[in-house]
Amino acid sequence: MSKLSSDGFDSPPNLSLVDQTTEFFFGLKADLRKDREQFVERIFNHVKEWLHFRDVDDHAHKLLKVHLPNILRLGHECPYDDVQHRFSIFLHDLQRECQCKVPRLVRLGPSAFIPPAEVVPISSAGEGSPSMFMEAFLNDCRVSHMVQLMGFHPAYMDSFVKTHHFMMRGDGPLPPHWRNYIAIMAGARHFCGYLVSFQELEFLENCRDDAWRQDMTAAPKKLKNLAELNKILCHQPWLVEPGHMEELLKPGQDSWSMSELVHALVLMAHFHALSGFALGCGVNPEVDTDLGHTWEAPVMPEWSVSDAETASPASSCASTIVPACSNSLSTNGMPIFESSSPPATASSAPSASSSFQDIFSSPTIASPPSPIPPSDAAQERLLKDMFERMNLVRSSSESTLTVEDCQEQFETESLLSCELEPPPVQVGRSQCPYPEWIERFIDERDFVHEDFALRGEFSGIMSFRYHDYSWEGHGFSLVNRLYSDVGVLLDEKFQCVSTLTYNTFGDKADVDTTPIRRAIWNYIHCIKGIFHDDYAYSEVNKLLPRTFKSYIKNVTCFPERVGFMDFFNCLRGFKHSEQVHINILLMEARFQAELLYALRALNRYITLVSRS
Repeated sequence: MSKLSSDGFDSPPNLSLVDQTTEFFFGLKADLRKDREQFVERIFNHVKEWLHFRDVDDHAHKLLKVHLPNILRLGHECPYDDVQHRFSIFLHDLQRECQCKVPRLVRLGPSAFIPPAEVVPISSAGEGSPSMFMEAFLNDCRVSHMVQLMGFHPAYMDSFVKTHHFMMRGDGPLPPHWRNYIAIMAGARHFCGYLVSFQELEFLENCRDDAWRQDMTAAPKKLKNLAELNKILCHQPWLVEPGHMEELLKPGQDSWSMSELVHALVLMAHFHALSGFALGCGVNPEVDTDLGHTWEAPVMPEWSVSDAETASPASSCASTIVPACSNSLSTNGMPIFESSSPPATASSAPSASSSFQDIFSSPTIASPPSPIPPSDAAQERLLKDMFERMNLVRSSSESTLTVEDCQEQFETESLLSCELEPPPVQVGRSQCPYPEWIERFIDERDFVHEDFALRGEFSGIMSFRYHDYSWEGHGFSLVNRLYSDVGVLLDEKFQCVSTLTYNTFGDKADVDTTPIRRAIWNYIHCIKGIFHDDYAYSEVNKLLPRTFKSYIKNVTCFPERVGFMDFFNCLRGFKHSEQVHINILLMEARFQAELLYALRALNRYITLVSRS
């Protein structure tokens, strides 16, 4: 590109009119390369203009702070190779020729648990071959880190992207910034900094009033009234009653309409479950959020080798900035990324490309190394054990079980799940940088998951019989009637995840994984108190080892306490695509469970009103 210069700018333009949102970059979605190149040049000219006036115009300084992180993101995570290359070179030249402080990555790759090199590449497969992530990019001018991980499973990713985009940006009764705020409230229940920071960014793009975000008491009372239902639905959904719906729907200045409430219910359940996926897969913050980049100069870390087998359990958050790097794990067990080049010494002279490397691959970036290799014997033993369990279940099908037999097995499995203790609270929250700024969105922090089986015999709460109120027979029609089209999208997503398989298991091919996929789904429903009267719950114990069940429960109920060592120890031996697949199953099963409780309560309220 041509040399950067600020010549030609005589008087300050009206920079207050410049778009400060991601839409400023929407011209990059053009199909033709020449159109994208023209738009890139226009962006470069804007940036040079802001640089020229940054000392005399506050708007110029603000625009640089807002848009340079987006340029960093697009220079690293754009499916158009030409755009990615131009932006990366531009930041390098900006730093070198203008002595301009530019943002740099804090973490490399979409996940702190999966090495960047082993994630599906975001750029196109070749000349004329579009990236599989193009639809996501054309929606929002970004491919989020969640979607990048879902790229292991293109069919599911496409369904998720369409559904998520419709809920957040498509037709619906709630305005966009209300959707973002509800998403923040939902993600905050599990201290999911990834989702909260991302939705804060989107909230500010849709609403210029920052008061709601800084102080929840400044939010409209109508939104604040959701806090009680949000809390219960997230942690103990069996407590949701028609009375909660009545409280929100009763006539008044702050009342919800039926369609608005259904939209809010879908959003809350969606983001509660999405928190589990983000924390269970160690999703890194988006580059353009405050947690995804830094303006500080890189600091050369100390290098040491730590023993992966003796490392302490990891922090639950995939965003801890690690001051000292190692070849495998940091001292608190977080995986980190080792720079591809050897660490520089104090006497090393910087190379001509060092500033470029600093921007995109600073040694202080916290991301995972190549997987810590388990012993071949341990890996083979785990997969062989689970494979034999599947064969055993197929050969001993309990087809003659009565509903009463299934109910008894359900109660037994519910009690067994109570024996699985979550990681200590301090392992997650006390080491996580999020709580101080997330807590302002949380009502009653101490309200957390309690096992359904321990609800007490006099509570009057019965198990939820799926065949009495199912998604297919009841939930779908209610959602589609009150929140048009989303029911169809959700149904397609549920069907996609229920049939998602490649008939592989580790290194074995032509394997029917239906029994283990069904066991995972029904076990999560069991934890949430939902009973399927056509399923033999004894299969759960036959198919799922105790450590595997523990991981499932933690991701579903206590995702804020899940760290890298939980991920590694419980899912070792599985391919990365299978690890993500398991977390997708956990997310969707929980989402459906919460949605069913909420919709059943709403259905009962509608019935009560119609009879009165």
